[in-house]
Amino acid sequence: MIRLTGAALWTADGRVLGDATAVQIIAGPPVTARLQALRDLRGGWLPEAEGASAAPDPALLAVIGDRIWRIIELAGVDRPHIFALPDGGLELAWRRADVRATARFSPTSVDIAACAVSVTAGTADRTELRSVAELASWLTGALGELS
Repeated sequence: MIRLTGAALWTADGRVLGDATAVQIIAGPPVTARLQALRDLRGGWLPEAEGASAAPDPALLAVIGDRIWRIIELAGVDRPHIFALPDGGLELAWRRADVRATARFSPTSVDIAACAVSVTAGTADRTELRSVAELASWLTGALGELS
């Protein structure tokens, strides 16, 4: 996956009069295949969990599938690692330099629990967010400010 930045103008006959000014490879694990693997999980997938581990919530998987590219684009981050949570929620995780950032999505709440930890400084930033736009803004700061 790549991100192109630039401007283009089209002539009346459809010719492009501009080009990309920057090309950036978006790194990270493949998202579509991971979301499909999580859709295939069934309840009880984590036998060590206290209580029964729920399958990832299908509605939540659909929301993440629809919005993950917006998060990546708005925050300028790589594709996240995506993990199932025992309550049926999902966790998205990013690494940049010595900072680890996670966003937890619950199937029962609209809030996004976000946490960034600087490994070398030993500092942490935890917050509750209400939207993908808030998450993207927070990620932009967290992955740059704590390192």
